[in-house]
Amino acid sequence: MTQNYPQVNLTFSLHSPFNEQRSKLMPINEHYPLLDVMDTLDEHIRVTSRKVYIAYIMLPGVNDSINHAKEVVNLLRSRYKRGSLFHVNIIRYNPTVSSPMRFEEANEHQVVNFYKELKSAGINVTIRSQFGIDIDAACGQLYGNYQKNITNK
Repeated sequence: MTQNYPQVNLTFSLHSPFNEQRSKLMPINEHYPLLDVMDTLDEHIRVTSRKVYIAYIMLPGVNDSINHAKEVVNLLRSRYKRGSLFHVNIIRYNPTVSSPMRFEEANEHQVVNFYKELKSAGINVTIRSQFGIDIDAACGQLYGNYQKNITNK
């Protein structure tokens, strides 16, 4: 992809800087371990000089601690050019009706503290805006409702 489509923006779903926890949240981590993927992203940045986006869904009581934020900082600071071409997008979790795992809605205080920890360490970070949660149309919710309606027919 780096060689054939260097203009494409990449987003990597991190969701936990801790390998064992990431494997529980994202079983694909067993096949593509975190540090191997980070090495590949470093190479992409070296070759293309393009920013790589890091998606981080905030799961209350799971991955939203300051300890998690500090480890995200450590992970990115150890990368090529001290992580200056990584940009973290913090995404508030949106509860869905048919998710195999149940989580509460993100705690705004934790989201802001996580953001501040990354920002104060010089990490490029944005808190993504939430749209549609009030009508069950936020990220993942429409699909969850669609699946619920299909199985009920």
